[in-house]
Amino acid sequence: MFAFLYEGEVVVATQELRFDDQDTKILSFEGLADLVESTRADGIVIIAEGWLAIPTQREEELNTIFFPARDRLDRMEGITVYAATRDGRQAELLSMIERGTDGQVSCGEPVEVTFPMGANTLVPIRRKWDDMEKRGI
Repeated sequence: MFAFLYEGEVVVATQELRFDDQDTKILSFEGLADLVESTRADGIVIIAEGWLAIPTQREEELNTIFFPARDRLDRMEGITVYAATRDGRQAELLSMIERGTDGQVSCGEPVEVTFPMGANTLVPIRRKWDDMEKRGI
């Protein structure tokens, strides 16, 4: 996973993020939020590969997820690019990855994501921007 921090249209920092579990992932995004503050970034773009799964009927009924996509047998793989700005704008594109029987990898056409998958990972950054605003930074 890679993050690009922007001030206006200028890249002010890049950061590679690696994690083996959810706890490390959360800590990584907290650290990224600190980098947002130290660079005074007002925008972020993240490129990530991840697992995806369609919620089961029961999960939809209960509005919950029983098993994360990474633990499901019917999981799919995709590359997502998502962006957010300090003024509240956000966007996300997803390209599904397909693997052929010969090991060939191909990516589908990018599609706009209407339910942002990256929204939870951006919580520390949005919280940091709110805190910076309160402190006049």
